[in-house]
Amino acid sequence: MCSISLGEVRIAGSLLATLIQVVGQQAGRRAEGLLLGDALVHTVAVTDDTQVARERTDMQLDVTGYVSTDQKDAFYEPLTGTMNATKIAEATSEVNRRHRMVGWYVARNMASTKPSLRDLAILRHLGDYLRSTSREDDAEALRGESRTPSEAKKYTSETTLDRRGKDPALAFPAVLIVFSLDLRSSSEAQGISYACHYLSPAAPSSSSESASLAYHTHLLKVRNVSHDSTAEYQAYTGGTYPSLLSPQSSLPPRTPQPSARMPSPGIPSMRPGLADFARAIPPPHVTEYELYLDQILEHLHGLVDEIRAEELELSALKKKQGRFKHLLRAEKEKGRGVSGEREQKLV
Repeated sequence: MCSISLGEVRIAGSLLATLIQVVGQQAGRRAEGLLLGDALVHTVAVTDDTQVARERTDMQLDVTGYVSTDQKDAFYEPLTGTMNATKIAEATSEVNRRHRMVGWYVARNMASTKPSLRDLAILRHLGDYLRSTSREDDAEALRGESRTPSEAKKYTSETTLDRRGKDPALAFPAVLIVFSLDLRSSSEAQGISYACHYLSPAAPSSSSESASLAYHTHLLKVRNVSHDSTAEYQAYTGGTYPSLLSPQSSLPPRTPQPSARMPSPGIPSMRPGLADFARAIPPPHVTEYELYLDQILEHLHGLVDEIRAEELELSALKKKQGRFKHLLRAEKEKGRGVSGEREQKLV
């Protein structure tokens, strides 16, 4: 089989946020789990300077899920780091068989995002486990039990196969995501950093030396928005996508255009300001709607907090004013008492 080079490693922004929340809830404790995903493999022919043709297999890895384990050593042996098939089966018993293991993650408090020797040993054994697992079982898990023969044939035709007709995605490097938590209660700012790593064969320094494994840090690409609504917005408004509108700005001219999917509603003219910001929302995509609404709500909450702060300050000033009036009244009454005593003495 031709060698596989790891290309992009991608994860959805919502999934990464959920994973960060899970590891953040276990602040101060070591959190571990398995990463699930899919691999898209492309085999291309490459010719180098020596005019020798060879094949290179590029792989795009998508992390689509995870299995959070409640305890340490939930899928491997604690002393050796080798994979325990029974523990893995128990941990992934409720996972859809369409998803395959692509790596694992670990989270530690106040630690570096570089993997430890123990982490690398577990990663190496996990990669060996994925490569040594029965190809027939992995192929069945990758294709799913519910595929019909025609669907399986279509799936096989869309998958790049090597010369022996095997799916190269059945053997690929496992990835490791290391989270470092800075969640000290005494700290004003709290944060979580992360890094993605994988192992690849290292070239031996001499002919007598056997090939070893070297770990590399890989870019973890976060897919925040999976839908590009620029063209849809232009069809909806007849103009370009505006930036955030200021109170002095105005909307571009809108040319209503009929749409087979959703009719274009007539929007009455509004005063510039927050209403214009709401009008700039592109037509329907849940993620973008939620983003804009969250920004509007955050702005409104900020205004409410400012009003409450002004009310508290005004209430404090009124109390001070009342105390001053009381003291002034007492001083006036005291002055009247002194003048009365003087008049009595004169009489």
